[in-house]
Amino acid sequence: MSTPVTIEDIYKLFQASQEDYDRRAAEADRRAAEADRHMVKLEKTVDRTSRQSSNY
Repeated sequence: MSTPVTIEDIYKLFQASQEDYDRRAAEADRRAAEADRHMVKLEKTVDRTSRQSSNY
């Protein structure tokens, strides 16, 4: 005999799914911010290198 599924069971599943989504979204935001920082650093390096090479 199977156990009936309750609204509470469905809600618990929803909560777990929402927590997983929130965790993944936070990780994606963290990685995007890190990528932005790296891009700024790279752009500064390119600018500096371009200025140095134009001096020759």
